[in-house]
Amino acid sequence: MKPAYLSPVKEAAPLAKRADRSALEECHPAIAHAILLMWGYPEMNAYFDRLWLADGTRTPIDPEAMSDLMLLSRVHQVLVPQRPARSLGSIHGAAPKSSKRDVWDEVPRRR
Repeated sequence: MKPAYLSPVKEAAPLAKRADRSALEECHPAIAHAILLMWGYPEMNAYFDRLWLADGTRTPIDPEAMSDLMLLSRVHQVLVPQRPARSLGSIHGAAPKSSKRDVWDEVPRRR
């Protein structure tokens, strides 16, 4: 007789829809878990961007779950605003020079 830990694992029954879960948690638990882990970090904004720009290799996101994602994305943008990436020059102390000149000065005047 085989020990219980060597017996094949029984497949779990599908979870019934629960009223306390959102559509995102029900349909896409991996995405919900990723949001739970990254919430409050700037990388969360990049993750939302990647979800919008899906390349078609993943399963499509349900409209109800997409609505939840869009709401969460907006709330996260307010809490942790997305900042532009730093340039290599700013990292090494060569800040870009601000151009205060008028670009129309180079246009010849009409007579």
